[in-house]
Amino acid sequence: VEPDGTATMLPAMAATADPAMKAAAKPMDKCLILMKGDDGKMYMSEDMAMPDGKMACATLKTMAK
Repeated sequence: VEPDGTATMLPAMAATADPAMKAAAKPMDKCLILMKGDDGKMYMSEDMAMPDGKMACATLKTMAK
């Protein structure tokens, strides 16, 4: 995802993937939330507990349906 909100989806990393890119990549262990602000910039946040005790990603999933 670019800072302006454009995204590029790539297929799964193959065994023949660029070694430098593969070495820099790390597995995700939390949900990430990406939001585009009124200023046109993208903002990223890791999952967090909301005031009602529910996790933000779980709440957003119900809103997206």
